[in-house]
Amino acid sequence: MSENSKTPADLLGCRFQVSPLSGDFVPIILGAIKGVNTEKIWGVTEMTSTVYRGRRVHVVDCVKAFFSNVVDGIIYVTLSAKFCKGDDDFEKDCVIAKDDVLLNDNQKSFDVIGRLSFYASEDSKKHSDAVIDLAVKKGIYTRTGYYASFFKGNVHDVFDFINDVLAYGEKIPHYVFDVTVSAFGEPKEGMIDYGD
Repeated sequence: MSENSKTPADLLGCRFQVSPLSGDFVPIILGAIKGVNTEKIWGVTEMTSTVYRGRRVHVVDCVKAFFSNVVDGIIYVTLSAKFCKGDDDFEKDCVIAKDDVLLNDNQKSFDVIGRLSFYASEDSKKHSDAVIDLAVKKGIYTRTGYYASFFKGNVHDVFDFINDVLAYGEKIPHYVFDVTVSAFGEPKEGMIDYGD
């Protein structure tokens, strides 16, 4: 469903899953879904993941709200998200909000770690380097490794960075931005902690 026929440059889709390390993961996830105001986006939750489609600021707002609703300061939680631009079917299964007023109260603050990969349809290395520069400027970049770059910081800084990357991507015809964010994840035996 679309509120108007024009497709703005900041329209995108995101498929994601939130994985709480808990035996009660079903009510945790379903409760998190109910706690997100999705009035300004289109969304569907399937057996393995959730899809949100709409204007960039509202998609990011809703993904952040979903993740924040799951994080309780006790259990380990991971968000795996794939943001995409370039679909030809944006007029189907989509809500195009007319304003940037956010509907979710994302005030909860906590630290996260994570990794990212950015793949563009053209000049991929140039755009990937630009995304890393954005992480450096935001103060969350830690290092680059095989097939991914890594970050660490407050959830607000990380989602501001995600929004900045997606805004940057509006000038690119097609891209895929893979992000994994973990809350309360401390290195365990057998894991390498590269630190900052």
